[in-house]
Amino acid sequence: LEAVFERRPNRYLAWVRLRDGDASERVPVHVPDPGRMRDLLLPGRRVWVAPASAPTGPRTTRFTLALAESPASESGAASLVSVNTLIPNRLVAQALHERVLPQFADFLDVRAEVPHGRSRFDFVLSAGEARCVVEVKSVSLVNGRCGLFPDAVSGRATRHVGELAGLCQRGERAAVLFVAQRNDVDEIRPAEEIDPVFASAMKDAKKAGVDFFGFRCEVSLDGIRLGSPVPVG
Repeated sequence: LEAVFERRPNRYLAWVRLRDGDASERVPVHVPDPGRMRDLLLPGRRVWVAPASAPTGPRTTRFTLALAESPASESGAASLVSVNTLIPNRLVAQALHERVLPQFADFLDVRAEVPHGRSRFDFVLSAGEARCVVEVKSVSLVNGRCGLFPDAVSGRATRHVGELAGLCQRGERAAVLFVAQRNDVDEIRPAEEIDPVFASAMKDAKKAGVDFFGFRCEVSLDGIRLGSPVPVG
């Protein structure tokens, strides 16, 4: 359902005005991305919400924020941006099971949410004795056509890349997949001005042997799919 964004009183709640012909209704919606999204969630910006599935627990909102319209680019075109941070993992899981990512096509077994130390890795891939640990990071912030991660200081992301670097130093393979949930991205870089600690940890992880891959997504009102790869700087 199309709506107009009004305000966001906290990380997980926003108020929007639903559009239904000439009528409108002001409703609270759940925000599934706790990031800042300051370039997307501006008063008056077009957004789209999805009816919530059957609630479990204390949830009271009837809708979940699903998409936001990006600012118009230099060419005058705006893009749709998915704001559900669960979707990148679902897209990557499907791609891994279907073995359509050439970087990981040799791995036959895919396990999700595997505990390790202080973390829980998104995926552990294996084929015989070979193993690869994969973390997925959602990217929503852009500067020009450069995707930036994270859009707020993330101690969790810093810890993850540090632990992946440790695995590589012990002879294992590890990778990070940055998934930009939008199609107006030509590269992905660490947001050094926002989180210099993460940027430094990412640089150290590269030196330790962690692989970094980037993808953009094709987003429409009909759905979202993993798109073409983009370089990671």
